[in-house]
Amino acid sequence: MYLAIMTMGFTYIIDETIRFFREWTGGVEGFLVSRSFEVAGFKLSSGEAEFFYFVYSIVLVVVMFSRFLLHSKLGRAFTSIRDSDTAAEVSGVNLLLYKVLAFAISSFIASLAGGLMAITIGTISPEDFNIMLSINYLVMLVVGGMGSVYGAVIGAGFIVFLPEGITALRDAFLPPGTDVAVVQYLVYGLIILVFIVFEPYGIYGRWLVIKAYFKRFPFNDRRVGRVAWIRRWR
Repeated sequence: MYLAIMTMGFTYIIDETIRFFREWTGGVEGFLVSRSFEVAGFKLSSGEAEFFYFVYSIVLVVVMFSRFLLHSKLGRAFTSIRDSDTAAEVSGVNLLLYKVLAFAISSFIASLAGGLMAITIGTISPEDFNIMLSINYLVMLVVGGMGSVYGAVIGAGFIVFLPEGITALRDAFLPPGTDVAVVQYLVYGLIILVFIVFEPYGIYGRWLVIKAYFKRFPFNDRRVGRVAWIRRWR
């Protein structure tokens, strides 16, 4: 809880700092970002196809890296700290070191994603990183499956197509002129509540349960799928 509050407070500090030093940061208006740049001798033009393959390649690298990290000694230390700080420390895990490493690695991946987003939309400003973006990430993890790399990928795909469904829902059932942002907040909140109560392990977790169940069918009981899923989670 304290970490979440401090992180949120630090976000507002950075936001106000960017607004204050507008001669360097562009302030509220931000600044334009060119899609033509060079990486390791490879020059990327503004073509949509080239940029798509460039982003897709980075996503694959990040997914493979995250998968490797999760099953490494470092990843097991992260998991033990997540489950219990006290138990991890008793087991010899350096809490301060591994928490700093967790922040450093996650910040690097987040900054990479932010840079790609800026290149995609052609501009960047503090308004692009509001509270709705944090809610998007929360929905992404809850729906896909927290603690799973593949769950995060599934949740990202879900969050991309969800706004289109919300717009269609508004047009079909709500009065004309209804603010789509209000509907979006309501739908996102409802999705988080439904998944936390009825499907806490997300879509990917449910898929693993179903897969484990049918692999042992008909010689199984209702608990086998969930036990197998827990063992193979991530």
